[in-house]
Amino acid sequence: VRTDPCVPCGGGDDEGCILLCDGRCNRAFHATCVGFAGKVEGDWLCKGCARPAGIRKRSRTRRGARTHA
Repeated sequence: VRTDPCVPCGGGDDEGCILLCDGRCNRAFHATCVGFAGKVEGDWLCKGCARPAGIRKRSRTRRGARTHA
């Protein structure tokens, strides 16, 4: 039996339904912590693993800020 803590809240599996990411991270998430309601059919991927390869989050910059090369 796997008892990894939920990534977003750090809680154990006794606090609700735990989803295990079937992607590269294989981490645990409470269904409520990731806003999942329903039945998992097939593989479930967390947001990080579901993001297409090669696409990164954009860094937050001030609007109109200039960057220097």
